Amino acid sequence: MHVFRPSARPRTCKAGSSASSIPETNSYSEQERLIDISSILKQCRERSEDFIFADDDDAAPVWEHEGRFKGRPMTLEELQEPPPQLFQPDPAAAVEAVVTAYDAAQGFREMPVQELDVALTAGGLIDLLLDVRSAAEFEAGPRIPGAVNIPLDGLSESVRAGQLDQFIDGHVAVVCASGQRSAQATVRLSKVFNFQHVSNVAGGMAAWQALKAGSSSSSSSGGGCGCGGGGCH
Repeated sequence: MHVFRPSARPRTCKAGSSASSIPETNSYSEQERLIDISSILKQCRERSEDFIFADDDDAAPVWEHEGRFKGRPMTLEELQEPPPQLFQPDPAAAVEAVVTAYDAAQGFREMPVQELDVALTAGGLIDLLLDVRSAAEFEAGPRIPGAVNIPLDGLSESVRAGQLDQFIDGHVAVVCASGQRSAQATVRLSKVFNFQHVSNVAGGMAAWQALKAGSSSSSSSGGGCGCGGGGCH
């Protein structure tokens, strides 16, 4: 950073003296000389990228803000302006989507509860219906008939113990309360333990209960003829 400090205070004329009394250039002493102000200003402009003035008394910067010197102090509004953004993102540029283990592109499968209901009714399409809720949740119900309870926190230990070896090539449907823990179990079984056909029951027991509640409501509203259950006349 370049700091300009005047080497001496400006000379002043004594009271009553005239311009003609100012000594000529050749009458100045060796310590004194005339300077070309325009040349100094030109140098200041050339160095203005990092140029600040300093007080001659204590060498403290007069302009505290070390911004670009434009020939005048920066205003408060200029100081508060945010810095220019160096990187301008292209809004038209395509953003590559982040692919996770829970994407279909990675082999993650989800099964709607309607599909599960059809498969269970038909029989033989689901080799294992695995409920990964806690033991307390499973006992408290509701439960899907035929479901086997292995809590998520004990699933890896059970697999390593060989308890599910017979289902490694079979069709496994995994369910929990809302579909989140079962999604983790689905990824763990398929990606870590190489189970071949694992599906997460979307929506979990909440979706299953809603499906069954809707089915019960439809059944109690009447027969297929639309007579409202009162019989045909």
